[in-house]
Amino acid sequence: MATDPGFNQTALQVLGKEIRTLEDTRTYRIFIDSLITATNVRKYLHSFYIFNKHVPGKIITNTEGIMEVSKFYDTEWIRHIEQRKDELKFWLQRRSVPLFSFSSLTNEVLTLYRNILEPYTLESQGVIVVNIKLDYLESLIRAISNTGEEDFLVFHPSLGTLVSTSARWDAAMDILPYLTNRPSERTRKGSTFSISLRGKEYKVSFLTSNRYPMIYFSLIPEHVYFHLVDELLRLTLVFSSLALLLGVVSIVYLTRRSFRNIEYICDTIEHAAKGKPFPLMEKHSGKGSFYELTHEIVRTFLERDYLKLRQRALELQALQSQMNPHFLFNTLTAISLRAMGFTGGPNDVTRMVDLLSRILSYSLETPRNEVLLKDEVQFTRYYLKIQSYRYPNRFKVQWDVEKDTLHCKVIKLLLQPLVENCLYHGVGPGLKGLLHIQVRSWKEGKDLCVSVQDDGVGMTSERLSEILRMMEGSSSDDHIGLVNTVRRLKLAFGEQVGVTIQSASGEGTRIDFRVPLSVEE
Repeated sequence: MATDPGFNQTALQVLGKEIRTLEDTRTYRIFIDSLITATNVRKYLHSFYIFNKHVPGKIITNTEGIMEVSKFYDTEWIRHIEQRKDELKFWLQRRSVPLFSFSSLTNEVLTLYRNILEPYTLESQGVIVVNIKLDYLESLIRAISNTGEEDFLVFHPSLGTLVSTSARWDAAMDILPYLTNRPSERTRKGSTFSISLRGKEYKVSFLTSNRYPMIYFSLIPEHVYFHLVDELLRLTLVFSSLALLLGVVSIVYLTRRSFRNIEYICDTIEHAAKGKPFPLMEKHSGKGSFYELTHEIVRTFLERDYLKLRQRALELQALQSQMNPHFLFNTLTAISLRAMGFTGGPNDVTRMVDLLSRILSYSLETPRNEVLLKDEVQFTRYYLKIQSYRYPNRFKVQWDVEKDTLHCKVIKLLLQPLVENCLYHGVGPGLKGLLHIQVRSWKEGKDLCVSVQDDGVGMTSERLSEILRMMEGSSSDDHIGLVNTVRRLKLAFGEQVGVTIQSASGEGTRIDFRVPLSVEE
C-alpha cells in the first residue's frame, strides 16, 4: 500500500477534505471499512495507522477512524518516524501500546513502519504503521509443538527475542554464540545441529528469513527428537521379525505338505506301473483328504481312462491334420473367387492367393521331411513371388542351380527361411536400394553344396559370433530361421553337416551348407 499511488491519494483526500456531501461520506466509509476489514481478517494485527505530512495534525486509524494526533492515545511512534524519513524499506520496533485511550494496560506489539514514497522523487510523504500482536504470534507458535517439550523463538538481530515459548532461559542468547563461533560445522550440518545448554543436549533447527531480518529457532531435547525414530525402528524390527518367522514356518509347513503329496502320487504311479496294489490309505489322512482324492483320480486314470484318452487323442489329431489343410484351401479358393468377381478376371489378389495355396499345400500336405531340391526351389519361388507384390522392384534373385542337383534330397523348408532372412534385413522399413540375392547349388565329391548370398546390411563380427554361439546352443531371436534350419539339418543328416557363415557390416552375408549327397532313386 505504501507504494500504491491510488491508495496514497485516497488516504490524502480522506485526511485533508472535510465531509460535506454524500459522495464524501461514501468515500470515507469505503476507505475506513477497507482498513477495518484488512485488520479483522488478519488476527495477528493489533492496529493500523496512516500518517501524511501534508496533513500533520490528523491520522487515520482502524479503531478510531480520522483523529486529531494530539487526542490519540498512541503517539510515541510519531517521534520515531522523524529519524527514519529517508528510509526506503520497512523497519521494525518493539514497543508497548495501550489497550484503550482510558486504559493503563498495554499490549506488547511489533510495529512495522513503511514510508509513503512519492512515485518519482521517492521522497517520504508520510508513513504507514502496522502493529502486530506478539502474544497472538506466541500462541500460534505454542500450538505447533506436538510434544510440549519443544521450544520456539523468533529472534531479531537488533531487537533481540521477539517471541519465545521458553520461560526457562533466553534461548537465543545461548544459541547465537554457537552459531557465530562454529560456522564451518553449521555449514556442514545444514540447518539442524546438536548443542548442550544448561547441561542438557538439544537438537536446534534454525531458519533465516529471506524477507525479514529474523531468525526462527526450534529447540527440542535429543531424547524427544529421536523418540519417534526409535519407536518406528523398534516396531519395524518387531514386525519384520514376526513376518520372517511366520514366513519361515509357512514355507516349512507348505513344503513338507507338498513333498508328502508328491511322494504319495509317485508311490501310487510306481505301484500301478509294477502292477502292485496302491499304497494303503491308513497311513495318510482320513476320508475326504487330499490323499484319498488323489488316490481315486490316479487310479481311475490309470486303470480305465488313460488308454482310451490316448486313443481318442490320436484319432482327433489325425482328423485335424486332414481337416485343417482342406479348410484353409477352401477358404483361400473362396477368397480368390470373390476377388475375381470384383475385377471380372484374374488380378494381383487372385494370383497371390493362388501362390499362397501352393505354399500351404507344400508345407501342410507333404508328410515327408525330406523333399527334392527342385521342389524346394519351386516352393521358394512361390514365396518370392508373393514378396515381390509387397516389395516391388526392391530385390532381384539370381538362381544358379545346377541341373544334376535338382533330384538331390534335402530337408523341407531349407531355402525359404534363408531367403526370408535376406529380405527381412535388406528391404525392410528405412532401407533403400536394390537388394541382390543369389541362390546356388552344386555337387562336390559326395556332398551337395547349397549357398544363399545377399548384398544387404550384413553383420558385425560381434553379431556373427553371437549367431554362431546360438547355433551351438538352444536360444535364438530374430535369426530363428537360420538357427532352426541348421539344427534341422543336423537332426536329418547328423554331424556330417557343414555350415559356413561369412558376413561383414555393410557388405552382405553368405551362408553355405554341405550335406551328404542323396539322390532320388
